[in-house]
Amino acid sequence: ATSLPPVGIVHKTVTLTDGGHPPLSFPTQYVSVTITEVNDPPSFTPLSAYVVVLEDSGPYDAVWARDMVPGPPEEVAAGQQLGQFLITYEDPAQSALFAKEPGIDVVTGRLQFTPRQDANTFHQPVTLKVKLEDKVVAPDAPLTSEEVTLVITITL
Repeated sequence: ATSLPPVGIVHKTVTLTDGGHPPLSFPTQYVSVTITEVNDPPSFTPLSAYVVVLEDSGPYDAVWARDMVPGPPEEVAAGQQLGQFLITYEDPAQSALFAKEPGIDVVTGRLQFTPRQDANTFHQPVTLKVKLEDKVVAPDAPLTSEEVTLVITITL
């Protein structure tokens, strides 16, 4: 195996030979391979899979995620940027349990939400799926991190 540069054009001379007796060889060929950049997905580290708050406790605001990066160091150096956290409900009807729905700041990693008054979910935790999206780098479509589960329980 040949070590290849991360981006650029590689020129190699290739000769193919089979393992037969007698071995057959094909004419030597000159090959050029162009290696282009790819948009690697962003990543982050959740600090917890569970958040528990009291009903009627008012706004929740705490750091939930850290180490948010749009990709490997060479992408950061090239200007790749974070887009946003994407949050989906396992059960969309549970969005009614919030006066302000959960959101995560892409810079600080702060999870913020406000439970609706009398929104006790002691027997029904809210399960959210969270992904981090990068900003679009033409012609790529935005990529997302691996999905992480966040469970919010609103108790008495």
